[in-house]
Amino acid sequence: MASAQRFDADLTADNIAQVKIGTRAYTADFAPFFGQVPQHPNVYVASGLGSSGLTTGPVISRLLANKILYGLDDNWGRYTKPTNIYFD
Repeated sequence: MASAQRFDADLTADNIAQVKIGTRAYTADFAPFFGQVPQHPNVYVASGLGSSGLTTGPVISRLLANKILYGLDDNWGRYTKPTNIYFD
């Protein structure tokens, strides 16, 4: 929790509504998504990689790290759908 609070000082255990853990994360349309979480400018997510996570995970991690650390966008639209379609 402390490491997450470095990015969002208001984050507490009471703010966490749900946690999901699984071995093969995939979306209903089987499309991976990654990027900024809507309504939370300091929170980023990568999910839905399914069985391609071992090969695409490092590339997506680098794109996210470049955005978080250096503000680089790298035109993510080529690789992912907007994250807001996967969040309520």
